[in-house]
Amino acid sequence: MSFAQPVPEIYIELIGPINMYLGMGILIATTVLLGGLVGWEREMRGKAAGIKTNILICLGSCLYTVTSLLNIQSASLGDPNRVAAQVVSGIGFLGAGAIIQGKGGVSGLTTAATIWTVAAIGVCVGYGFPLSAALFTMTVLVVLRILEPLFTRIEPHDNVHLVVEGRGDLAAEVEGVLQLSEASIFHSLKKVIDKRVEMHYYMRVSVKHLRYIESELRQMSSIRKVHHQKLTEIPTFAAEADEDKTN
Repeated sequence: MSFAQPVPEIYIELIGPINMYLGMGILIATTVLLGGLVGWEREMRGKAAGIKTNILICLGSCLYTVTSLLNIQSASLGDPNRVAAQVVSGIGFLGAGAIIQGKGGVSGLTTAATIWTVAAIGVCVGYGFPLSAALFTMTVLVVLRILEPLFTRIEPHDNVHLVVEGRGDLAAEVEGVLQLSEASIFHSLKKVIDKRVEMHYYMRVSVKHLRYIESELRQMSSIRKVHHQKLTEIPTFAAEADEDKTN
């Protein structure tokens, strides 16, 4: 008398039902690839949720989905859609952790939305639709790499004179924030007055990013004061510096 159980099968689009272990291998490779592609894009932009995070989110969502399908297949009860629904609600807590609210606004919304979408991609793969998941992944990459920079270019920009007052070496801290905000600096100037340091930046930046810059700088302990004024025209030295960069 044999107690050996038949190996369950997994459905994969364009292939049909196949051996569970072979199917698992295909699904794992797909989730690692798709999650890694989105994570690589986020990593290149210096975001908190990078390659490892997005791979694990995609892989975990796929695992929950596949496990629920196999459990139902063996026990002939339950609803796999309930597991998918729990993944959707559960991933919201992880996305919420990526959102940071400051005095100047909210940052991290795109990262949170990406986390939520990567989880959906993992669920799609887990249900046996790796090709469909790949198409959605390509769409996500198009949105992140093309549409986001496009909207950044068309949103309103101002020429401003930003003044940061504090102590110590402010340049590295300030310029790190400016780099993340994609500000175009025409000219910078450092003044030291009675051990008080003033950093002056003449730059072109979007209104949204300017709020982010001031919010981030005000949270730094070495900075005492941050203020800016709009420039009706670019100062001569700044215009010359910008022309040199262009050439």
